[in-house]
Amino acid sequence: MKMLVNHLDMSVLGYCQNLSVAPGEKLIAHVSSIEMATCTSVIRLDRFVESKQNWEILERQDQLSTQEFELGSWIEVPVGCLLTGNESWCVEFNLKLLRNTEPKVLLSGEDFEVKVSPGGYLFAVADGSITFADHALQTNDWHKLEITIGKNLILVKSNKTLTLEMHLDNNLFESNDCVKLGSSWDENSPTLNCRVSDIRIVSEAGNSNWPFPALGRHHKVDDASGNRGPLVIHGYPTFSVPSPKWSGEYLDPRLAPEHYQGLHLHEDDRPGFDWPASYEIDIPTDAESGVYALRVTTEHSEEDIPFFVRPSVQAAKVVFIVPTMTYQAYANEALPEALYPWLCEDRGHRGAQKNKWLSLYDTHKDGSGVTVSSWPVPWLTLRMDYKYPLCGDPHGFPIDIHSLRFFADQDIKVDIITDHDLHKFGLEIIEGYRVLVTGSHPEYWTSKMLDTLDEYVENSGSLAYLGGNGFYWACELEKDLSLEVRRGQLGIRTWESGPGENHLATSGEPGGLWRWRGRAEHRVTGIGTSAMGFTKAQPYVRHPESFNPKWSFLFKNIPDMEIETGGLLLNGPAGYEVDCVSEHWGTPNSTIILASASTFDDGYTLERSDMMANEPRVPRSDLCIRETSSGGLVFSVGSVSWCACLPGKGETNVVGFLTSNFLRVFETTSNQK
Repeated sequence: MKMLVNHLDMSVLGYCQNLSVAPGEKLIAHVSSIEMATCTSVIRLDRFVESKQNWEILERQDQLSTQEFELGSWIEVPVGCLLTGNESWCVEFNLKLLRNTEPKVLLSGEDFEVKVSPGGYLFAVADGSITFADHALQTNDWHKLEITIGKNLILVKSNKTLTLEMHLDNNLFESNDCVKLGSSWDENSPTLNCRVSDIRIVSEAGNSNWPFPALGRHHKVDDASGNRGPLVIHGYPTFSVPSPKWSGEYLDPRLAPEHYQGLHLHEDDRPGFDWPASYEIDIPTDAESGVYALRVTTEHSEEDIPFFVRPSVQAAKVVFIVPTMTYQAYANEALPEALYPWLCEDRGHRGAQKNKWLSLYDTHKDGSGVTVSSWPVPWLTLRMDYKYPLCGDPHGFPIDIHSLRFFADQDIKVDIITDHDLHKFGLEIIEGYRVLVTGSHPEYWTSKMLDTLDEYVENSGSLAYLGGNGFYWACELEKDLSLEVRRGQLGIRTWESGPGENHLATSGEPGGLWRWRGRAEHRVTGIGTSAMGFTKAQPYVRHPESFNPKWSFLFKNIPDMEIETGGLLLNGPAGYEVDCVSEHWGTPNSTIILASASTFDDGYTLERSDMMANEPRVPRSDLCIRETSSGGLVFSVGSVSWCACLPGKGETNVVGFLTSNFLRVFETTSNQK
């Protein structure tokens, strides 16, 4: 159904058509607002002192307005039958009803509706009449439905048994170009939460069937018989879910595609938006690589819509990968207070709640996990003033921008690219750099990204892993840049996949944790996710190995045993989500532990798959370094809160010294790439 954007918490919001652009390109911004813009400008965010850019901004609309968006998935089924005598047509399909808290439309035509109550009772509505079925459909079970439409007749059979019969005095259904499965005819009410498969039309004009593909995302599905046009799939439903044929024998849709021809429709599926263009930004040919924002100012508010400028020509020895897939996974998280107590307010989360937008950490209203974060949509939580309600502190984007501001303040020149750039361009976009630097929370990686990272490190590239919980979830980008995740049954997560639903519809490859696909994060970084918590972050204590003269360059200006300082996130260097070494998960023997934090309180929970290893079961963060066989260095801090402890403008502290000491190696030596 179509909804107007709720602007109660944010009077301006929007998105850029592309996350990143190159100098010389144009960038289109799409904005919804309840107020007229009084000023628009491009601001550079990755410096401690924000600067306005003298870039041309073309207004593509006379004035801003409140935009609408679609919510919910449904299917348009072509019928194409003209009923002139006693003919009828029948739509057949397999149906699994899920949780619905109000009556919903199962099938609608221009003059009729077959609806279902929350208890599973079907009822037909037409010409002012209503007829109920005599028994309910069991939820979470598959049913074979046959709905027959005559000129003045509606018949419904469930599993070959007559369930509902309605006769009308008037001939209402003479012409039927299409029907809508899961939606009301006017598309103004919530859609049905259900699963469907094997849709067929049986009529004297010819039979049709539309088998759903087991892999990929499809907006149209062709009639296998060729008698009718395609099914049109509206919204953003979940593909590659088990159909009634699924027996549990096959868990991979690539091995038995006929078992995975189910489609899951949710009332809160959210397709990408197609708002009209509001502004066109000309990116100058000499624009520096960095993080920018379109700042839209109205009489009562001011909001930034961030975007990223990648380099057209390498201008630094260091490249920072902005973890945009992590941003996409967390974007617009609903965080219902019934499940998660809030420690602070955030208008982005409130806006997501009011607009019924969901993240990959939320569950749909029917209880199933959200597997796709669609694009393009506004990311209400991608803001410099963002605070995560579960800890009361900044997380993600503002911490990463703080890191870039620190680099600039220390005169460490950095080019930036995004996760999405790395996925798209592969090795060519990073191969010239001596060191690759991650953000604070690089959690989501596609197989192409991991392949690229492996090749980069194997070819003597160096890595500064300045975060925690990195390289953790397997994910995949769809063609429209929507992000798909299947959680599986292990790992730090808020929901788990249903039986037989661990594989990504996009590619067919397994989802879940990379470590369960033989690509544990430890094998590259030396460390991997061990625990998470939102209580006070802890200091690191140096190991004897850190005093080896070989590593003295790292500890210049750091005489103390303890690595401790305050910070923006949980007020310490080791916290939020932390990583440690693991022989079980493949930490290379060459890994040197320089320091560890292990004094975490009971607010920290162990990563469940780490509990299966025959190793100490205590939360720990290890700060490590290793030399690779190709001559590079891998430096890993093992904490999401590390970068939040980097000092501010003109300031110094131990976390800043350690971070900058490592990166300056690549400015002064030639033996490292």
